[in-house]
Amino acid sequence: MDVGRYAKLFLSESRENLSEMNNALLELERGGSDAAIDRLFRAVHTMKGMGSAMGYTAVGELSHELETRWSSRWIWLLRRHRSSTT
Repeated sequence: MDVGRYAKLFLSESRENLSEMNNALLELERGGSDAAIDRLFRAVHTMKGMGSAMGYTAVGELSHELETRWSSRWIWLLRRHRSSTT
């Protein structure tokens, strides 16, 4: 297995996913949409899987922590929004 080739691919795809996360967060800051939340979580989840597959434990763990924290935050915001509209 050519680890260097896969490392380059990981780096390239990671940059794309980080850019997608940044764009989704900026969109959410401006009011956002469900689609922005979906893109954010998809990019983080992809980073988690790629990092874990490559043996980059820190990337996998950080991505997992982001998923966990953001999931909690979005659930709290949705509940707050629902209670304010009823």
